[in-house]
Amino acid sequence: KNSDRLAKLGLNTVRDVLFYFPRDYLDYARQVKIRDLQAGETVTIIGTVKKCNCFSSPRNKTLTIFELIVQDATGRIKINRFSRGKRFQSRGWQEQQKRMYPPGAVVAASGLVKEGKFGITLDDPQIEVIDHVSGSIESADVGRVVPIYPLTEGVSADLVRKVVVASLPAAIQLQEALPDEVRQRHQLAWIQEAI
Repeated sequence: KNSDRLAKLGLNTVRDVLFYFPRDYLDYARQVKIRDLQAGETVTIIGTVKKCNCFSSPRNKTLTIFELIVQDATGRIKINRFSRGKRFQSRGWQEQQKRMYPPGAVVAASGLVKEGKFGITLDDPQIEVIDHVSGSIESADVGRVVPIYPLTEGVSADLVRKVVVASLPAAIQLQEALPDEVRQRHQLAWIQEAI
């Protein structure tokens, strides 16, 4: 099933995947305190869940709203995600979201900082529950540099990222394309620049 989807992007072999380069990157590696959030930056915050709610919009029944209030030592932020579709309207799915982020849970949330009429928020954030405030983040999308690949209908960013990660060990079998003298010249220039 996935191979048919990936074929839409011309990804038929491991070599195709290794040479399928991102068109951009999102830099979520920078952790910021809530009080220091600046509109326009891509960041990661870590804090404690104070409240979580997930419900169908009273004005538009096809829209599901996920709300999370997160607090750290410097402030509080309300994070929203909006989802459309029958799957998200399901009461079971909405309750599952609430159970994933109970009050007191520690989360890492990554996204673009936006300022609106209700204040600062993270736009469509990636969220992961972690053990504690200084705990490690395991997600491939939270707290790190995230590659953005060209996509097509029916092919998700998560699928492409998983396939790329699974293909990376095969990169050692690729033959170096640059001649030795070019690589050595650039390595020397890099070392001199670092000094």
